[in-house]
Amino acid sequence: MTTAGLLGGESDLLPLGPLTRFLRQQQGQIHITACWFLALCYADFIRKHYCERFTVPYLEQWQNELQIYTARGVNRTIMNLQTFVANVQQRLGSHEPEPPPNSYAQT
Repeated sequence: MTTAGLLGGESDLLPLGPLTRFLRQQQGQIHITACWFLALCYADFIRKHYCERFTVPYLEQWQNELQIYTARGVNRTIMNLQTFVANVQQRLGSHEPEPPPNSYAQT
């Protein structure tokens, strides 16, 4: 079956739904995207199984910088969370409980 006939011919008697209409209009782009995706998957398979070392210096530098940035963000979030918890604990600890009311009235 060819990609041209995948979603039917031009003489369909049934009205097309929005998804089917979109797929028919974008059929060429979808085909190109699928081919690129398969080519990238194949290239990744070859790289992983047949290449001794795959180095792209800028990619490795970007990955290192991303890892450092992410670690800093996580550490900053943890510090902010710890500060928030400490402030809440301090506020809860600074309030002394009210003494229970007397059961008898003094006159």
